[in-house]
Amino acid sequence: MSAANGGFRMRKGRSISVGVSLASTIPVPRLVEGYQLAERRGFDELWIHEDYFYHGGFAAAAMALQATQRIAVGIGIVSAMVRHPAVTAMEIATLAGAHPGRLAVGIGHGAVPWMKQLGLQQKSPLRALREVVTSVDRLLSGEALTQSGIFSFDAVQLAHPPPHVPLYTGVIGPKSLALSGEIADGTVLGVVAGPKYVERARQITADSAASAGRTGKHALPTLSYCFIDRDGKRARQAARRALAQMLADAGPDLLTTVYDIDDQLRDMIARGGVAVVEAEMPDEWIDWFAAAGEPERCLERIHGLSRAGATSVVLVLTDPATTQLSMDLLADHVLPCA
Repeated sequence: MSAANGGFRMRKGRSISVGVSLASTIPVPRLVEGYQLAERRGFDELWIHEDYFYHGGFAAAAMALQATQRIAVGIGIVSAMVRHPAVTAMEIATLAGAHPGRLAVGIGHGAVPWMKQLGLQQKSPLRALREVVTSVDRLLSGEALTQSGIFSFDAVQLAHPPPHVPLYTGVIGPKSLALSGEIADGTVLGVVAGPKYVERARQITADSAASAGRTGKHALPTLSYCFIDRDGKRARQAARRALAQMLADAGPDLLTTVYDIDDQLRDMIARGGVAVVEAEMPDEWIDWFAAAGEPERCLERIHGLSRAGATSVVLVLTDPATTQLSMDLLADHVLPCA
């Protein structure tokens, strides 16, 4: 690996770092073989989801780091509220101390339904995220903290602060993106981030980082649903189903606003939810929101996100049954041209 991508480093000859993320529905006993396959097939990055209540992000990252040799591992993302920031910092320091230079961690608000299930909703999610990210950052830097807020600290200091670990947020909206630019090394962009959204996120985070006096490039690792198949029609139908579920569940937000489709999406949801969104979604939405089709279309998606400002593209594979086939197709026909 030689060229920097804003956080991790990518293989020589690539224009952008390309990573992969495996479905949270993969059974735990099969995770390690998936992680090793990702490294063996030449991906630069491996991103771990902490989707509640599937796999623990730090435990899965430890498995991935131990089972591989070179691939960079990102945790994208953990909720700010499910652990005390001192515990989060301790977990990060332990992993980074054992595997220096291979770990990045994203922290976000946490999906609203999950936070409701856990009774962890916050009146001010921005305040909570600011407190947690800055506290974790200071602890990782070796500081001792004594302070009170959402969380309390009484002379808390890590015994083994690690080498620098890129600390990202995982957020969507404009206020959260501005906060990320101010306090974080980067922002993990979500699985349906289209090029127009990446451009907007890049502008917001860069402006905020500059105002805060932060130096260095704000990384934008961008997750992207990936449905790849030699049969492009079959791949795009799978993408249509997954996107319909995601868009119907999330509803309009900045990811869709930048494409001026909010009213259309609201109407679809009101008339029948997922089923109507799936049936009536224009084909161009699939191109905006996913890497879907033959290998050539997936490569086009990677290059489009790169041109928009993504510092790496992380292809999210959602079907455990096709994980190996998808990685093989990507490794043989996409990675060599990325």
